[in-house]
Amino acid sequence: MVKYSEEIRIKVAIDVLEEGLSENEAARKYGMNHVTVNEWVAAHSKHGATELINKGTHRTFTGEQRQYILEDMHENHLSYKAAAKKHDVQDRSIRNWERIYRNE
Repeated sequence: MVKYSEEIRIKVAIDVLEEGLSENEAARKYGMNHVTVNEWVAAHSKHGATELINKGTHRTFTGEQRQYILEDMHENHLSYKAAAKKHDVQDRSIRNWERIYRNE
């Protein structure tokens, strides 16, 4: 996994939010995955630039929190991406939780 500096995270988010670049254009410009850009833009929109500083901390969710997010996603017919944005979590985490839930 590539680690990006705080400056580049903020610059990418500002390019999208204030300069008018699409997330895909910003991803191509900086040579990164558009999903990464999407996560940074969502974090910056929701919490400001401070959310992108020291973003290396790993968040954990309890079983109840995971179940709540999955239930909300299904009850409200949200996509993985929409549920991820709503609950400020990565969509790949939600996909993993659902896979584990279905297998158990």
